[in-house]
Amino acid sequence: MKKVFCLLPFLALGGCVTDDTSASSRPSKDELICIDSGFVPGTIEFSQCLATAKIARKTAEDLEKERKKEQEKRDTISASLANEICVEFARKRMPYPVIRNQTVHNISGGYRQTIRVSFELDEPGTSYSSRSAQCIIRGREVVDFKIT
Repeated sequence: MKKVFCLLPFLALGGCVTDDTSASSRPSKDELICIDSGFVPGTIEFSQCLATAKIARKTAEDLEKERKKEQEKRDTISASLANEICVEFARKRMPYPVIRNQTVHNISGGYRQTIRVSFELDEPGTSYSSRSAQCIIRGREVVDFKIT
């Protein structure tokens, strides 16, 4: 019984040990920038550095969002041009020669457009053959294509 009471204080202290690698004890990116720049944590200069780093990071994020928005606005094309791009892209990938375009449907517009097209094909051994395709266009680029 005495042995148990002797070990009890050590067991209680074992629960007080913390792991210094937890996320809350790791410095943030802004703190690392300030430390790497020679500022000492806990000083007014360090706090000022953190504030400046936060503003710079936020400004860079805002500029990147604005750049993407402007690029989408600049690269957004008309539905008719998107249809032309899809028809040309799909014609080249049809398994047989295309006799004529049957339909072109612009399903959704904007920067990312979905277009469905169908073609009448000259498939040997059949009186009539058709295939449909779907293009997803981002800007002027076909980013996904399926023949159905």
